[in-house]
Amino acid sequence: MKTSKKSCKSSQTPGFFDVELRVQWLLAKGNPLSRLDAVIDWESFRPLLEAALEKPAQGPGGPRPNDPLKMFKALLVQRFFNLSDEQTEYQINDRLSFQQFIGWTLADKAPDANTLRKRCWRPNKKSQHHETNHRRSRHD
Repeated sequence: MKTSKKSCKSSQTPGFFDVELRVQWLLAKGNPLSRLDAVIDWESFRPLLEAALEKPAQGPGGPRPNDPLKMFKALLVQRFFNLSDEQTEYQINDRLSFQQFIGWTLADKAPDANTLRKRCWRPNKKSQHHETNHRRSRHD
């Protein structure tokens, strides 16, 4: 007695343009993150973020700091999708749309949950002083 096998699509080796084509498909479906990217000049946040996160070196060596703009965008993704630190780590590594929005590629190492947790964006004294003066000047 012969049994018939149903043919299923087999997994194929990813092609050269598969990732790019998938990203284009996602954009066409209306990714809300790509809409944010289209209307916000993210680089305008960089000086403020760098000033707020400026920390004195604690000696030679150590890991390179993460790009503050990418970390900021990762935290926006976390808030926008209501994710825990662990889920943010997982989803950034899993979802191409998150990677594209933040600016990471498949080859980049996204921050782990502990890094996201440590970067609670507590401004240093210098940036608090700048922000206080900025608020005062707007009200004068």
